[in-house]
Amino acid sequence: MRPVLSGLVITSVIFCAQSSPEAGGRIYDMTPFLNEPHPFATGYYSARPAADPPPPSYPFGQRPPGAASAWPPTSPSGSVNRAQPAGRQAQAASSPAAGNSASTGVLRPDWSVLLGAGVGMRPSYMGSDNLEVAGLPIVDIRWRDTVFLKTSGGMTSRVGLGFNVLNQQGFRIGPMIEYYMGQDTGDEISGMNDVDGGAEVGLFAEYNFKPWKAEAVARYGVAGGNDGFLMTGGLTWTTKLGRDLILSLGADASFGDGNYMDSYFGVSAVEAARSGLAPYDPGWGVRDVGLNLKMVYPFYGNFRLIGTGRFNYLLDEAADSPVVDTAGEEAQFSFGLAIAYQF
Repeated sequence: MRPVLSGLVITSVIFCAQSSPEAGGRIYDMTPFLNEPHPFATGYYSARPAADPPPPSYPFGQRPPGAASAWPPTSPSGSVNRAQPAGRQAQAASSPAAGNSASTGVLRPDWSVLLGAGVGMRPSYMGSDNLEVAGLPIVDIRWRDTVFLKTSGGMTSRVGLGFNVLNQQGFRIGPMIEYYMGQDTGDEISGMNDVDGGAEVGLFAEYNFKPWKAEAVARYGVAGGNDGFLMTGGLTWTTKLGRDLILSLGADASFGDGNYMDSYFGVSAVEAARSGLAPYDPGWGVRDVGLNLKMVYPFYGNFRLIGTGRFNYLLDEAADSPVVDTAGEEAQFSFGLAIAYQF
């Protein structure tokens, strides 16, 4: 029954990600926790129009030599033509910044940095029925919408470095490398080995079609306690409530191969003898399906208040593991609250 259920869930997620009637546009993305459109798909310029220069000042009743009888001069449409001295006009015409302002807006800084910290509650290991207090770091550093370093949540906390090979018309695709945190399974189940933290390499793909975002990430463990393959896909809806509060709701599903499943849910013969659990050698399958909620509220200048909540339900080979079925439970909850500052 579990394989059938998980297959239906995966099919539903993929169908939703591919069947939206709307395309194009930008969305408010909670990944960087910023009160602005998605940072990896906006380009380098803001939409603020260039301000008109102030008109030249002359004594009352006078006008510059050679000026028309009407001062200040007007265009055929009736708008005021605020003339500038010839030297200043030449300087403005030759300035690249002036050209950018007139055509596309004000040039943005190359760097964007968001840093913060908070506290949360999460399962002590993947499949545990106990919650533990954990730190909640917030890091989002971006350079020209091309290179980024950021933290992410989920079943395991991660910090990743990525590069946007393609970043246009809502699409964002590229490689990444992540460090994932380990878990202390042995602290909860005597005789079980802990899972060491390590590194994964992978590829990400994302498509924004307001107000939705479809994304997929493929990772492969190259160091640490996991040497398997994990694939995650999801769909997120984001909206703005009132003037400032941003709300994001998402659904996702994860699939792992046999090596990945064995790293987190397997029970070797030695571990079985020490812990009293039955030996278990899982195969590939759906790890879990999940729902997540994120809220961001800007306050006091550049500060952001960030709230997160997540529910995961383990399926298939993961749910059948003795570390879940006997010593833990399939339903997994986590939540947290943090404060961050945008530089």
